[in-house]
Amino acid sequence: MSASLNRLDMQQVEYRAVIKFLTKQGKGPQAILNEMKAVYGPLCPGKTMIYKWCGAFQMGRESIEDKPRTVIHKRGRYIRERRALSPIFDDSFIDKIQNELLDAEL
Repeated sequence: MSASLNRLDMQQVEYRAVIKFLTKQGKGPQAILNEMKAVYGPLCPGKTMIYKWCGAFQMGRESIEDKPRTVIHKRGRYIRERRALSPIFDDSFIDKIQNELLDAEL
């Protein structure tokens, strides 16, 4: 199972690298979608994924890898942070919201 998961992860990284490259060339998300459909056919990533990553790269993101998921132990509870595509929601924002939710539950 890990071999197929690893292959899937490598495909995602490949797609993101293509999206990043074409975004840096000044192409918009619809043009990128059309080019990727022509190359990858039925294996092409979805429109939503292309638009999200294109937006992230336009906002200045450089990494094509997922941000690591972490589990935080807080007051006896486990909270899973979500991976963020956008730099809009940084870690301090997520921590603030999580703390407010935990305080409200007590």
